[in-house]
Amino acid sequence: MAIAAAKLGARAASAVDSDPQALAVAAANARANGVALDLAAPGALAGADYDLVVANILALPLLELEARFAALTRAGGRVALAGTLEDQAPCLAAAYARHFRAATAAREEGWALLECRRA
Repeated sequence: MAIAAAKLGARAASAVDSDPQALAVAAANARANGVALDLAAPGALAGADYDLVVANILALPLLELEARFAALTRAGGRVALAGTLEDQAPCLAAAYARHFRAATAAREEGWALLECRRA
């Protein structure tokens, strides 16, 4: 997703994963696509202030990451949560309501995309 953001004109893009092999693959793919990425483990993002955070993981990790995403997202910024089953979207939206205005933005074949705007 960070590669796509960079190719679509993002001023800067960071790819984050807890798996070092995934980061190595992302680095190789970024080079192959001619884009620059900041590659990091999750703990390396302290003090960041992002306009947009995009996550494509399952509901449980997304629930655990709510406070971290809130800390990383500037006021008025957005978080897009993908990889969520449709029936889990209301629970995620409720959990993210502490720091975000969250709503289901799209549904397809049992999956949901939540758009969250930082208050």
